[in-house]
Amino acid sequence: MNRVWHILGMVFIMGGSSWGIIFHPDGEPNLATWTDRPPQALVGRWGSNASCVAISPNCVITTQHQGVSTGIPVVLDGKTYQVRRLWLHETADLCVAELNDADLRHYVTLNDSSDEIGSLLVIAGYGNGRGAILQTFGIVYGYEYDRLSNETLRLGTNRIDSVASRAESEDTLVADFDGLLRADSTQYECIPAQYDSGGGWFLFRDSAWKLAGLSQSVESHYEQGHHGDPEYLIPYQAWFNTRSYPVRPDPDQVQAVRIQPYLSWIKAILCHARGGDINQDGAVNLLDFAVVAEFWSRCDCLVNRECSGADREPDGDVDFEDLSCLIEHWLP
Repeated sequence: MNRVWHILGMVFIMGGSSWGIIFHPDGEPNLATWTDRPPQALVGRWGSNASCVAISPNCVITTQHQGVSTGIPVVLDGKTYQVRRLWLHETADLCVAELNDADLRHYVTLNDSSDEIGSLLVIAGYGNGRGAILQTFGIVYGYEYDRLSNETLRLGTNRIDSVASRAESEDTLVADFDGLLRADSTQYECIPAQYDSGGGWFLFRDSAWKLAGLSQSVESHYEQGHHGDPEYLIPYQAWFNTRSYPVRPDPDQVQAVRIQPYLSWIKAILCHARGGDINQDGAVNLLDFAVVAEFWSRCDCLVNRECSGADREPDGDVDFEDLSCLIEHWLP
């Protein structure tokens, strides 16, 4: 059967309960003891209906479909910022936003590899949690969303199953919501829900967490005999078994906008948003060039506070991309 997707902000992804990303009842993580995960401060709350991820000291990235505009409040690590400027990709469901008066300490590097398939990932977002259990003949096949607000951050695990391409649109990463303790399931198996749109899909690569995708859409459900008919859509549910025969696995699929194909577009925006005034003296000149020269070829900028600002993208090193960023703003 052909799968039909709905956007998580319009079921593209929506969200809900005290557990938000949807977990199995016995598969919920304890964030106080679960340490091999990205810092919670990387993920923000976008307005009242979505999530976002910090990717530089003054920028976040999210999806477009939930609605984006300047002035939207973004909450990161307990502090609220206002969106100052926006950049929207022409074909992909991506939005980069510059925040007013932000100097974020926690932000993530972008994944630059194309071998994501099979990788274990952590999914994070401010979406709905698990609501009522769904059963047929007393056998659980899924869960309702709790339909609450996007005020609780949740993190879980999954595995990237495939990469899909949409003609003249974006590439997407695909995962599914397996039943707990099945061969393909992960420790904290989860699926995004309402308000998780724009939340991060994180991979651990080269000793650091990297952003591989942004939650976008989940598989749709319909009344029996009406597959694909919007009049019979069953919203706000996550299934891992077949409803009519609940002992048969049929995990919902979920998609994320893939980051890797859009690295150049994103990095150019980060450079523009940060400018070239590295030493923050009000001008872009030889003093700023001296900082780039001092840290030239360094590859430890992720743990060295961006090499005093010389890593302008930032992507962990100081190279010709950073020099180009400086030249773009030279002596305005």
